[in-house]
Amino acid sequence: MEKYSTWRDNGTGISPFLPITNTPLNNNDIGLMKKLLIFLKAFGKAIVLIPFLLIYQVLPFTFILKLIFQILTRLKLNVMVEGVKRSKIDINLHYPQKGQIYFVNYTTPLDFLFLEYLRTDSNDKYMVLISYSKDEFLQINNWWTFCLFTLVTAGVLSKEVLENNGFKKLRVDKTFFKIIKDKIVFIFPEGTTSNGKTVLPLRMDIKNFEKHCTVVVNTINIKILPSYLTIPLPYGDNTNKYWGRLLITDQVTVKIKITPNIKNLDNVRMYMNNDDKYKLVGEELNIESKEKFIKAYKGKI
Repeated sequence: MEKYSTWRDNGTGISPFLPITNTPLNNNDIGLMKKLLIFLKAFGKAIVLIPFLLIYQVLPFTFILKLIFQILTRLKLNVMVEGVKRSKIDINLHYPQKGQIYFVNYTTPLDFLFLEYLRTDSNDKYMVLISYSKDEFLQINNWWTFCLFTLVTAGVLSKEVLENNGFKKLRVDKTFFKIIKDKIVFIFPEGTTSNGKTVLPLRMDIKNFEKHCTVVVNTINIKILPSYLTIPLPYGDNTNKYWGRLLITDQVTVKIKITPNIKNLDNVRMYMNNDDKYKLVGEELNIESKEKFIKAYKGKI
């Protein structure tokens, strides 16, 4: 869209904040009868899910949550590890380990849930952090809080919202690395979502982080298909629209790539972008730029 060209990267041509809105129900290439079938199938899935959702309210176990999501989307998960053949992947060796940090790209309210599939021991302690400033993280304690935080704010939030919702903040210093030493730590360093076509400039100060860092750093790239399930812009109070999109989706495919033991943290963003430096947008398309885009954007989300 030409009127939003200010927020298109000159080098790559990527507009990372522009929502992808071509769902099956508004696709002109799909006939009316097929759209009706999609709607009826979505309604049927909703009916089937109701008892499982009620059970989850009483017994909020992760395996029930995964079952709900499997019914909802027929999730197909594909995990790769850089430098390791698929047949040689050992989940106890190559999946996230305690005492290590994993930088993750941020595109959907479901990212927390996808990371749950990488935990090999449900008893392992873990932390999920979202970059809030150059040297501060917000700690998100569960998948539902992460989901609502992402849907409502997409990582763009005022100090008033932060204070009123009681999010815990952690500062990057020597104490931070003592706190995390016995935990799996997932960090979303962009601090806000994109549409999955790139990795945004990091909100955190990676140089300061590297100066204090005493643990192994890895990256995780998550790519979700269909891409209309990414949410580069906040839904605000209209969060039901996202659940509707999940219901009309026949199958969700998620590709996860783990890149272990990053030696040079200057390259973190590239590895988060599936090792593709040529599809990284410029530093000017940061969270401040996104705030301006949100005010200017008048299209669909």
